[in-house]
Amino acid sequence: MCFWHSDWQYSKIENKYGIAETGKKTYEIIGYYNEEMHRIDSVVGSVAIEFQHTLDVSVNEMDSRYLAHKALNYTPYLVLDLTEYKAKDTLFRILYFSSKQIDYHIFNSSEIISSLLKNIRKWIGSAYNTNGNLFLDFSDIMVRFTPTLKKEFVILSQETFLNNLLSLEQDIVDEINKEKEFEEQKRKAQEAEKQEKIRQRKLKYAEQVKNNKLEIETSSSFRFYRNCLKHPKIREIISSTEYIELVKYDTFLEHTKDILKKSHIYSFFRSTFSNPILELKYTTHSKKEKEKYQYLFSDISITQKHGREGIISLEFISESGKRIRKVSKKLELARGFLHSTTNAAKFEYNEYEILVSKEYYLFNKKVSQQEFINISEYCEIGIYRDEESESIYQGVIKELYKNDDYELIEGFCQNFISYYTLNKYYEDINQWQPLSAKNEW
Repeated sequence: MCFWHSDWQYSKIENKYGIAETGKKTYEIIGYYNEEMHRIDSVVGSVAIEFQHTLDVSVNEMDSRYLAHKALNYTPYLVLDLTEYKAKDTLFRILYFSSKQIDYHIFNSSEIISSLLKNIRKWIGSAYNTNGNLFLDFSDIMVRFTPTLKKEFVILSQETFLNNLLSLEQDIVDEINKEKEFEEQKRKAQEAEKQEKIRQRKLKYAEQVKNNKLEIETSSSFRFYRNCLKHPKIREIISSTEYIELVKYDTFLEHTKDILKKSHIYSFFRSTFSNPILELKYTTHSKKEKEKYQYLFSDISITQKHGREGIISLEFISESGKRIRKVSKKLELARGFLHSTTNAAKFEYNEYEILVSKEYYLFNKKVSQQEFINISEYCEIGIYRDEESESIYQGVIKELYKNDDYELIEGFCQNFISYYTLNKYYEDINQWQPLSAKNEW
């Protein structure tokens, strides 16, 4: 038996808790488990302690002692002799030590630290350690590994270990409760911070909505929007669209020879996080005469999503000295690409807003009503009504696909027209993409 072992077993444990103090010896206590005798180094009250100087003993052997001591209703402790090391020069120098990453620490540490870690590596998987009962006795301090705690270990002196031997388990319980209390306080603080951020966002959002409403009512940027509300149909569409909270204004210019077009786009959002659900576009047309532009007229379109992949637009005209009047309704896959498999795609109205014509379009190809009935049925369900219909209209279908430069037909059939496809289409035709305003406020 080495000096370190005998010093702990006799000079410390026995002198503190043994015959002289209690009338009972604490060392070499015999117990039987599974008809096998176990000689325990030290027993104090309900605590059974094994002192291990020779670190090459097998973990299986020590685990069998742990199980036996546990079965004998003891709290098993194992103290390893690491007095050739100082904790402050080894273990405490490892930033963010984790027993689960001990191989990483060995590889990335100095020679002396790696030496220590190699000595304790195998003990990490022992029953003593997994149950929080492994103690390392350094020359300057003791360390108890604590897998039940968030921190990997607690620090205690030999004197603390000796004096508080019968209350060390309660100390761990107290540490666990402290951690729980800390975590609860942290959770409450985080929740309070979260709620405060939500409250601030709500206040900011409410202020945005308030300012936006004031802007709609008073700003010169919204004068065309206010003018459009005079038309009952436009007013009805906007008022019947639920949960509109914000209206965003954009503008852009377009020059064509001596014609200047200035578009004012009003995008309607349900929130700062949503995509636009409605768009009102008011475009003024002016002609350059001599050195000045003279106003001609304005066209107005109000656009919404329609069907699986498409838009529906109502178009109006505003002329000097005349009221705004509706001129057409269009169902399109994209602006200028008329298409509908459920109804006519283009409706035109006279100066009294009375419907005067309706036309059928499939993928921007004008068709008769009978062609529409047969081909649209194929587009919707993928089959023809009869063989005669198939032979007549297959050629038309092939022609449609052949002229589908932007793969809009394919996107429609797959229920998804990509952003890239639409972006390329609108770039090529040099038009504003409807319902594309960014929700940046």
